[in-house]
Amino acid sequence: SIDRFISHSWSAPRLAKWWALCDMLHRHFAVVTALVIASAFSLSSLAYRFCSGAPIPYHAATDVLVPYVVLSGCLAMGPPSRGCSCFLDKLCVHQTDEDLKRRAIQCVDQAIIRSKRLTILWSNDDFERLWCIFEVATFVSTHGDKDALKGSVE
Repeated sequence: SIDRFISHSWSAPRLAKWWALCDMLHRHFAVVTALVIASAFSLSSLAYRFCSGAPIPYHAATDVLVPYVVLSGCLAMGPPSRGCSCFLDKLCVHQTDEDLKRRAIQCVDQAIIRSKRLTILWSNDDFERLWCIFEVATFVSTHGDKDALKGSVE
């Protein structure tokens, strides 16, 4: 079985799709990590004041920038993979060998049927594209589980 089938429109911007996936897959990890880092910065400032009796040094750039950079980095990279399998056509369907491409396209419905979840990287033209409609219709007709659908808006 496949953990996640990722449906997307090829016309949607790549960077928007990448960030949507990062947000969906790594948001919890990124927010928790950034909060831990921000808390560590705050505690170190308080410890400095307590131990030295001096006013808390305020470094606006580091106090705000470091947790934001950590958040962005964690969103982009996320935690180490724990064996989640995904089907993304750009990676799973051969893009240059026409025979392999044709054979893979003929089996996409089987990949959808074997997928536990359908993730839609939403763009405005999704339901104007027959292929996107096919992916959603195949998943819904074979699974019927609304909770297994997960979307991310562009």
